[in-house]
Amino acid sequence: MAARTKKGKFDAAEIDQQLQQIHLLDTSSMSENLEQLAPIIKNIHATRQQDAYLRTLKQLTESKEAEIQQICGDNYQDFVSSVSTMLNVRSSTNNLRDRIVALDDSVNQAGRALAEKKKGLLKAKKAGTNLDETIEALQSCLRLLDLVNRIGELIKQGKYYSALRSLDDIQYLPPNSLSQTPFFNHLLSSLPSYRTQIKDAVTASLKTWLFELRNVSRQVGSLALEAMDARSKRWTARKEKESQMKLCRLGGAVELITYEKVEYDVFDNDKLKVDFKPLYQSILIYTALDMLEELQKSYQADRKTQSTLILSSQLSLQSLPDLIEEITGFFIAETHVLQNTRGFRSQREVDELWEGVLERLNSSVATELGAESGPEVFLKVKESLLAFTMTMEVIIPQIRSI
Repeated sequence: MAARTKKGKFDAAEIDQQLQQIHLLDTSSMSENLEQLAPIIKNIHATRQQDAYLRTLKQLTESKEAEIQQICGDNYQDFVSSVSTMLNVRSSTNNLRDRIVALDDSVNQAGRALAEKKKGLLKAKKAGTNLDETIEALQSCLRLLDLVNRIGELIKQGKYYSALRSLDDIQYLPPNSLSQTPFFNHLLSSLPSYRTQIKDAVTASLKTWLFELRNVSRQVGSLALEAMDARSKRWTARKEKESQMKLCRLGGAVELITYEKVEYDVFDNDKLKVDFKPLYQSILIYTALDMLEELQKSYQADRKTQSTLILSSQLSLQSLPDLIEEITGFFIAETHVLQNTRGFRSQREVDELWEGVLERLNSSVATELGAESGPEVFLKVKESLLAFTMTMEVIIPQIRSI
């Protein structure tokens, strides 16, 4: 550049070239641009070509402006379209943001509503579970109450053993939701009262049966004496026909073997029916209650009282046949009980009653006969006593002889 200065001024092409070089400088480094620009400015002052440089710079500026305008003119529609698009995008973005905000609020509201519904559902489910448990508990209570009520009905119907078994079923129920409740504990505490009711009902039934048995004892004895008289007559007739039987007595081994026995039950026949069920039921219930010994003592005391009442007043020889019938019926019943119950009655207890009655009978008969002198009276007494003795010895061989 310095060498050219000595030769002369720069022409317009060279000035334009220099300015073009300035235009092409790297805009990222200001220090380099200044270094390149300094020689040019120095040459301008040295050659005094300021006006030429200004004209050329103006032309270059106008040329660049024209290029910019052309570029802008060519891309204006795209620019406007892009701006419009960006504005639309911005508007859509704003709308989308508003919609997102609204959706977020809606989701929050729906979430809160869902949470409330879920909370309500959990409460309802818990209430339903509690209701199911309550219904189940009430049904269990109703079943228990029905069972207890049935126990009362069974007692009224006289089905005492079934009632007792139902009590055991309640007492030994497997553990369940009611086992620890006050209701169940109260129910269990009431069971002994039901056992007492059963015991009292059975005892009352037995007392009634004993009273009825006492009332039919004379009829039982009468039927037994009649049956024995008929049997004696048949055996006598047979001995008359068969000479080898003459030495065989009534009730002996031969008679028992050869006699074509016709079954006759003094407790179950056309004239009389005595049901021993109340006694057997009492034995069963007292055994289940583990109180059989109490029943045995009570029964012995009752029968002893009844045996005492047989001869409670002054004996009249005219009433001796009736008295014998009653005694016979009494001890036939005792023997029936002794033979048909296991361990409830003992031979010693029956013998005790027999000896007491026999002692009073012998004493009363002896006293009354002491005041009599007519042979007819003695004969009738003898016949009655013989029939009584034969009947008792044949039907009840275990009893001590009169």
